[in-house]
Amino acid sequence: MKKFSQEKRRLYTASILTLSALLVLSVLPSKLPGINANLSPVSVVKAAVPYSVKDIALNPGADESQLNFTWYTPGEPAASIVQMVKRSDMIGSVFPTGPKVMSFTGTATTAATVTDVVYYSNKVTVTGLAPKTQYVYRVGDGTSGHWSPAYDFATQDPYNYSLMFVGDPQIGSSGSVTNDTYGWTKTLNQAVGNFPAFSFIMSAGDQVEHSTSETEYDAFESPDVLRNLPVATVVGNHDTNVNYRYHYTVPNESTLGSTNASGDYYYTYGDTLFMVLNTNNLNGAEHGQFMEETVAKVPNTKWRIVTFHHDIYGAGPHSTEVKITGLRQALFPFFDKLDVDMIFMGHDHSYVRTYVMNGDNVQGRQLVDGQGRDVNPTGNTYVTANSASGSKYYELMATPEIYSEVRSQLHTPTFSTINVTPTSISVDTYRSDTLQKLDSYGLVKEAEPAKIYTKQPKVTYTASGIEYYYAVKNANAVQKLDTTFKYDNTKLTLKKAELVTPDNGTFNYTDNGGEVKVSANLAAPIRSDVYGTYKDVLKLTFEVKNSKQSSVIASVQLTSSVLTTQNKHRTAASIIENGTAEVTADFPVTPAGSSVSPGTTAGTGTTVPGSGDAAAPSPSPSASPAPSASSAPAAGGSSGGTAATPSFKDVPAGYWAASAIQDLVSKQILNGTSAATFEPKRSVTRAEFTAMLVRALQLTESGNVAFKDVKAGDWYADSVAAAVKAGIVQGSSTATFGGKSNITREEMVTMLMRGYAKLHGAASANPGASFKDESKISPWALAYVRQAVSLNLVGGREANTFQPRGITTRAEAAVAIYNLLNP
Repeated sequence: MKKFSQEKRRLYTASILTLSALLVLSVLPSKLPGINANLSPVSVVKAAVPYSVKDIALNPGADESQLNFTWYTPGEPAASIVQMVKRSDMIGSVFPTGPKVMSFTGTATTAATVTDVVYYSNKVTVTGLAPKTQYVYRVGDGTSGHWSPAYDFATQDPYNYSLMFVGDPQIGSSGSVTNDTYGWTKTLNQAVGNFPAFSFIMSAGDQVEHSTSETEYDAFESPDVLRNLPVATVVGNHDTNVNYRYHYTVPNESTLGSTNASGDYYYTYGDTLFMVLNTNNLNGAEHGQFMEETVAKVPNTKWRIVTFHHDIYGAGPHSTEVKITGLRQALFPFFDKLDVDMIFMGHDHSYVRTYVMNGDNVQGRQLVDGQGRDVNPTGNTYVTANSASGSKYYELMATPEIYSEVRSQLHTPTFSTINVTPTSISVDTYRSDTLQKLDSYGLVKEAEPAKIYTKQPKVTYTASGIEYYYAVKNANAVQKLDTTFKYDNTKLTLKKAELVTPDNGTFNYTDNGGEVKVSANLAAPIRSDVYGTYKDVLKLTFEVKNSKQSSVIASVQLTSSVLTTQNKHRTAASIIENGTAEVTADFPVTPAGSSVSPGTTAGTGTTVPGSGDAAAPSPSPSASPAPSASSAPAAGGSSGGTAATPSFKDVPAGYWAASAIQDLVSKQILNGTSAATFEPKRSVTRAEFTAMLVRALQLTESGNVAFKDVKAGDWYADSVAAAVKAGIVQGSSTATFGGKSNITREEMVTMLMRGYAKLHGAASANPGASFKDESKISPWALAYVRQAVSLNLVGGREANTFQPRGITTRAEAAVAIYNLLNP
């Protein structure tokens, strides 16, 4: 038998197969479809994928009135639509139709492909949400039957709110997606079950273990809680892929700090600015630029919070890596420069809270209030979260860090609650299993009270002069001060202004013959020994001018006090608790033939080399959810009577508010600050305006006052009780009245319109004028402002602005009350 080589055998086999194929073709019917036709690539026809929705994610919008939605659909949807309706408009469980339904349309783009199914990422932004309102929503494409189930969503009070902070769920990190999902779900349910009023959840990143794993994203989004609560996500090092972008919609995204997952972004919630950094991009200069530009766009929020993934002040093994320490050196100068209050991080799967930090240094002792909270701290505090799911933990470094005040690794999931009010932030951290509280931290940011007083209200005058003291309360570390005092230069001549405690910093004062301005930048900041007590800062000494009277009453007013805490860049206008100090100076009997010259002619003052006579910055009041009032009574008297109208030298006949001031003073609704002055440009406190309004409306019936800061002996207690009974006053929170705070314009108008309803009946819904800064008016005050403007009770300020958080002056308050009484 002839043997073939291997090559010949292959050729022989190929020839046989070819001949066989030709024989098959030769016997096929001549009209078989496709024969003699042009050949084309094989195509596979797939059945249409049924419409469905999965991975619905809620993310914060640009502010509290907006909400971002993202969800997946298999195949391209006809449209991407979110419908919302107030829960009160629901008809049982049936989603209504008609004008009460708010409908929002977004976009859909190709996202991930899973087992041959192409998913689309649907993104929609909802706007116009009202605070403290229950809603129901659904998502779909607008086609009948193409809707998700209906879910609840509730907005909260954006000025008194709480949120949940979690770190590194990292679903899949343990090797079991099922186990990690169980731990994540349990933490969410425990937290929301015990703290049901969260506004949203703040995640420090690493939502998943594998950045492209749709299975892990499905698991992360699976807990029912996430249909009701937005999550402000951060890009962790395990998330940094385009899949992150498919699943989340972030507001105000920047090209700075970007990777393919996201760039840096920001949002506001009430009076808080949140800045979120993608620190997978290690360019610290870009992150710094983003934060500077953001603060320039949103300069006036009271609170500033930053979140990102990589813990630059942590206690786990990542904390010493070169890229982490490099990020620290790049970022902390911006946090310090921009007065960031707190920074929240993850990455090291262990818990850390630092001391108050500035310049990469621990700041040491801070003044604390009665609740143990840091008062106006001299830096910022960093918090690193442990794992919220228990998927992975890192052990603490053997040597504790000098910056760590609290550090722990309990190998159990944890979460934190962050509570924000107009004056405080508190952070409490809990075990997820037992709800044992592991750590608690709070800070208070409030204007320091200030006063002027004398230690000798009655003296026998000597050549040494008479002394007045300027004191500050609750000073943690006040480094800069700018103050203004006024006095009657027909009676007094300034001898000297000086620091009570000598200091090596700069100190400057100027006397303009009736007004003294004092500024200082101290080397040793002013520190109160105990919270709630005053500390003397300045002493002003005056001579009394020649007087033929045996006794002279001489007063000095503190008209402005603006302070700056050490390491901070934003000033705070003091709460002036006592604005006038009065001294009665008796002159000794002069023997016949002799003369006494108790004073000298007015000079121009003394200037000590220093920072110059800079004008005091305008106050920056904080927003408040409901109006109230503040200290020092606006003189006695009862409404309805008339009295001789004094002539105030600072209210000339042509002054814009002169008629209103004179009318109200004649009726003893208002009084001057002295026999000759009214001080129309001086600020009005919440207690003072309440008292003015109560006298104007002749309210006498008192209600029950539950405010902790209104005591029976307070001069304004009866006025507050009457205003509460009349429904005019609610307080700055459910527990406090805030009587010593300056009243803002929007607070004043809110109280005014409640008084209007009491006096004249409910106002019509006339929209009134529109101001350029109307978007800055708090939602609770907007309707009142519009009504007050339409009734000509109040007007705007310069450049067609209302300036809702501007401080109300005595002149503005007088005109508003006059207009209320004379519609």
